Amino acid sequence: MRYVEIIEVRAQGRHRLTLESHLNLLLKDDHYKHEVSIFYNSHFKDDISLHLVNESKEIGQNGSALGMHLASALKNFGIVNHTIWIRKQPTEKTK
Repeated sequence: MRYVEIIEVRAQGRHRLTLESHLNLLLKDDHYKHEVSIFYNSHFKDDISLHLVNESKEIGQNGSALGMHLASALKNFGIVNHTIWIRKQPTEKTK
């Protein structure tokens, strides 16, 4: 099953470069096999959204080990929202 974890951080008064440096350290480990994308809010430059794309037979209630690790570690930078989204499988069109 394919799913995405979205971790949003509202970095309260922290500079984005500090947050980027911290993220680079957290994502440095090669043993995580996730596709990771980082997005920045177009209006609030210190707000980021991490998207972790995962493939797994089962989805843990709290997401992947990497997602839980990142959400926990990023709480030092501000408010964190961690959600899990399951990809909807396409359905056949009815004739």
